[in-house]
Amino acid sequence: MTAVPKELDDEHSQLGNRHPKVSVCIPAYQAEQYLQGVVDSILAQDYPDLELVVVDNNSSDGTRAILEAVKDDRLRVIRNTTTLPVFDNWNFTVRQARGDFVKLICVDDALGPGCIGVQAAVLESVPEVALVSVRTDYIDDDGEVVMGSRGLPGIVGRVPADRVVRQIIRSGANPIGGPVSVMFRRTDFERSGGFDPNYPFLADMHLWVRLLRRGDFYGVPGTHASFRIRRGSMHGLTSAREQLAQSIEFDRLLAADPRWSISTADRVRGRVRCYEQTLRRTVLFASTTWRVKRRGRRPIALKEVVDAGSGVQSSGTVGSLTTVICAYTTARWEHICQSVESVLAQDFTDSNVVVVIDHCLELYQMACDRFGSEERVTVLESSQERGLSGARNAGVEAADGDVIAFVDDDAVTEPGWARALMRHYRHERVAGVGGYAAPVWPEHRPAWMPTEFDWVVGCSYTGQPTELAAVRNPLGCNMSLRRSVLDTVGGFRSEVGRIGSHPVGGEETELCIRIAANDPSAMILFDPEARVQHHVSADRTTLRYFRRRCYHEGMSKAVVTELAQATKALSTERSYTLGVLPRAILRESMSMRGDGFARAGVMVLGLAVTTSGYLNAKARRWLPTRRAR
Repeated sequence: MTAVPKELDDEHSQLGNRHPKVSVCIPAYQAEQYLQGVVDSILAQDYPDLELVVVDNNSSDGTRAILEAVKDDRLRVIRNTTTLPVFDNWNFTVRQARGDFVKLICVDDALGPGCIGVQAAVLESVPEVALVSVRTDYIDDDGEVVMGSRGLPGIVGRVPADRVVRQIIRSGANPIGGPVSVMFRRTDFERSGGFDPNYPFLADMHLWVRLLRRGDFYGVPGTHASFRIRRGSMHGLTSAREQLAQSIEFDRLLAADPRWSISTADRVRGRVRCYEQTLRRTVLFASTTWRVKRRGRRPIALKEVVDAGSGVQSSGTVGSLTTVICAYTTARWEHICQSVESVLAQDFTDSNVVVVIDHCLELYQMACDRFGSEERVTVLESSQERGLSGARNAGVEAADGDVIAFVDDDAVTEPGWARALMRHYRHERVAGVGGYAAPVWPEHRPAWMPTEFDWVVGCSYTGQPTELAAVRNPLGCNMSLRRSVLDTVGGFRSEVGRIGSHPVGGEETELCIRIAANDPSAMILFDPEARVQHHVSADRTTLRYFRRRCYHEGMSKAVVTELAQATKALSTERSYTLGVLPRAILRESMSMRGDGFARAGVMVLGLAVTTSGYLNAKARRWLPTRRAR
């Protein structure tokens, strides 16, 4: 018998009876571990017309207290008087939605920025589409990415329903994704009957197919959500044998439905893939659980990072910010203007911008004409050695902020970037803070390009933290440092760093190693909420550039190890090489897809070329010393 729900309190829902365009629904039970994170990811969406409906399924932990502490008019909280079965509660939660479009999210998953806006735009502009899905990152209990950008193989863009169902059969898996991936129309959900509890492992897939009877499918190519791989999830609690049995029965039912036109060849291929996918899921859940146990920690929170050193004191102040943007070519003029304007648009008022022109008179004149009258912008020519390190040092000399941020001339800061960086500087042990850099491809990501190698184009990559964490060094295109620290240890070394379009780097790595050597208690933080959009030029999307960048990265790391004179100078690279890359190569090799094999091959190539560059630089520096003896 279904329990009669009741509102927690009237003050917690101030939406009245208005009908928003989108309802995001969370069925919550004993949810205190992950609830705050998923609620924050939803309320941080930039889509204006949404409501968040949370149904607390009679939890006895801290779920209720967390929800009561959220002060946001968009939140509606309902509490069941008794605990409903899982899928009864899912259906009940969706039926509380008032919006035209609905998104159900399990409490341990999360949305990425812009997810709701992207999906709602499709449903609003294309009435014939019944189901919209995005790609997801698979994360573990600690929030670290296990597999990046998963889902939608062969079903990107608008795809007829019968072709999607055929892809379901042929893949032996769920190419559409779980509830966090999709958005659908509330009226279609009501007519389709909701989630079927008779197929617990495939309840979402059963519903997706029934929704596809009412319209087409649209696959959004971007990655806008995170799906958590954990033993306590429905996938983790269903045995491999039961998963396989449900998959085979589901395929049989689809094949028997004449509207989908499933061929014998589709069924044979799907049957083989069912066995393969069941094995892969079992291995994935087991390996993820092992990794989390081995790591032996919970997700890193700000307080834990700040308290990592003994005697940490809070200064209570944040200070002023100067953003240094270095530029060297007129070819990036449009991006330079966007970069400067995005920083000026930040809601952190005590800030200014220094634009450093690196030995290009024409660009200097253009910048003076454009920004010379802007009170908060200083345009100057670099008087130091040509190259990014020299230009940054010139910017530091001209800066007057307590904190100095560095943003590339082809990177655009997102709203809230400055505050996300600056909030950490109230803690005196924080020496620097960096953020996330999302790639903006000229047309689309090359199919052969693995996300683990996005550092090649100066962007965040799979293997980096996904939550606030202490790191050795941030990405150079989106980093900030305390001015007093720079005054103490000195600026960027000219022996490393980019000169024009020459694809070398490592200057921020060497500087941060120097900071740690000078003060072991100093912390460099990575905050994924401090985001920039980093434009990738067309010439950087070629395999030729990939090889050159990897080779020069190896050479740079060889120089860094000598300059730093530190035994742990390459600790980050070792964990990446021994942990992240082998898992990624295995994952792509097991995908049994052409683009997966290509990405696996490119990762092997990238590692080999980087190692070659490192060894070559080491040999070049060792031989003269050897001969001198």
